[in-house]
Amino acid sequence: MLICLALSALSSTFKVKLPGLTSSISPGFVFVLVAAGQLSFSETVAIAMVAALVQCLWKPSTRPGLLRVAFNAATLVIASGLSHGVANGLLTGRNKLPGAVSLAVSGLVLLVTNTVLVATILCLIQKSPLHRVWRAIQLWAVPYYLAGGVLAAAWVQAPLTSVSIAVLAAVSVYLLNLCYREFAGL
Repeated sequence: MLICLALSALSSTFKVKLPGLTSSISPGFVFVLVAAGQLSFSETVAIAMVAALVQCLWKPSTRPGLLRVAFNAATLVIASGLSHGVANGLLTGRNKLPGAVSLAVSGLVLLVTNTVLVATILCLIQKSPLHRVWRAIQLWAVPYYLAGGVLAAAWVQAPLTSVSIAVLAAVSVYLLNLCYREFAGL
């Protein structure tokens, strides 16, 4: 759990500002997905909380207020809790799905929950229709989440228990961030 927590916090410092939006995205969610597939509910939520706090508080372009920090943390905590519930619900019982499939569905739940909550607040602030704001976020978030989901599936298959695997995970998430910056033209 500590390795996953540390990697989530580290990767949350690799923020990318989304073009045309005031929000940023970070690959910290990759390790939230790993936690959803391997760890307990409370460990997953704790990792999500740390990832959100680091992303929000690490070298911000403008100092965030308490309300913004609390909202960002709560959004990722809610999304990760739902994601964990889905992943574990699909991995157990009579009709259990393979690990990669349940993690893919869990990643989709994380993406949709997180972006709908953020889009809802942004549409209220910007006085824009929800579907327009959500579509703008999705344009940039979906490719990032897809690539991050592939990495998370790889790390769930190879648990982050040794230092060499943890270093490999950190490097691959850093490369994801660099590739995304290039893709987004930043």
